Amino acid sequence: MQSLFTSAAAVPAMSSPSFSRPAASPRSVFDLGGAGASFGTAVPIAASAPTTSTALGRDRVRVLVVDSDADCLRRFASAVGADTQLQLLATAGDTETAMANLSRYRPEVLIVEPGMAQNFGLALIRHCAARLPQTDILVRTQVGDDERVLAAIEAGAAGYVYRDAAPEWVVASIHALRDGGALISPGVARRVLARFRLRSVVTSGFGASGGPAGGAAEQDAAVLSEEEIAILRLAACGTGLPEISEVLALSPRKVLSHVKGIYRQLAASRGRPC
Repeated sequence: MQSLFTSAAAVPAMSSPSFSRPAASPRSVFDLGGAGASFGTAVPIAASAPTTSTALGRDRVRVLVVDSDADCLRRFASAVGADTQLQLLATAGDTETAMANLSRYRPEVLIVEPGMAQNFGLALIRHCAARLPQTDILVRTQVGDDERVLAAIEAGAAGYVYRDAAPEWVVASIHALRDGGALISPGVARRVLARFRLRSVVTSGFGASGGPAGGAAEQDAAVLSEEEIAILRLAACGTGLPEISEVLALSPRKVLSHVKGIYRQLAASRGRPC
């Protein structure tokens, strides 16, 4: 299964006044199946001894990790704590602690498992997206769970990483997300296309009541541009970022920007009939 990390050499660097990173670290991500899985490849980020959380460093990205799986919680927290440019604020394995920590710390990045009991993970994503719009939400998922990833994106998540991700993938995904990167897999791309295709069918035909479709469905008809549709179709076929950029005559950063725009459209249109 192919995976691709776009490095700083391939995408123009984005200024980052709050902290600096090694020149070798990834600046953007366009994942085609790996999303940090152990079989993927990436430019490693050097790890240091775990940092302490006694004082919140203003020059580090502040991260909260929420997961009901104790092993995943430990591994992801360890990966975050071992990176000198990240600040592990706290961890939570249950809903009450998660809500309390989110309110107390107001993290810059939330890593969350969407499949927590009674879909609390999705509820937490919606709550964070609404109350803390500056927080980037990264979903911890597993290979092949594209439908749940899509549900999380519609709830407000901006990226995802697989449960068996190596530590360097975890931190690279966080940094890339903060730098404006975007992640998408062929499976997710296909499901996104299906979502908007269904909305277009509803708009061009009849609604569930048998009358002409209208209202919110009409607004969904043209939410994707021709370039965005072309990017999704290419990604759905497993095409890599450099090839998509070349075929569409767009810069890699522009392609990534379109992907993030697609995600925002999904989040904005959640709850509309499809």
